Amino acid sequence: HCFKSSNQLHDIVRVMASLLPENGIWLSLIGNADETRKAQGPPQLSARQITAVVEPLFRIESITASFFDSDQAPPAKNWICVMRKR
Repeated sequence: HCFKSSNQLHDIVRVMASLLPENGIWLSLIGNADETRKAQGPPQLSARQITAVVEPLFRIESITASFFDSDQAPPAKNWICVMRKR
């Protein structure tokens, strides 16, 4: 999923919550804002931004910094985020 505005990001979270059963798990790879990227890539968020958007509807089980599998050098950073629906 990609988004162009914070409203779209909130919409994505609401849709995911509507699709999952109670205690359902959502795994998401999210662009990591801890880097300045020279090439195009997915939208980037900080861990704080992710928490602020998802916490009302999901509990973050884990959030881990990693890299997207890519032929770009260096590959873009990401967050691997596991969330459980409240």
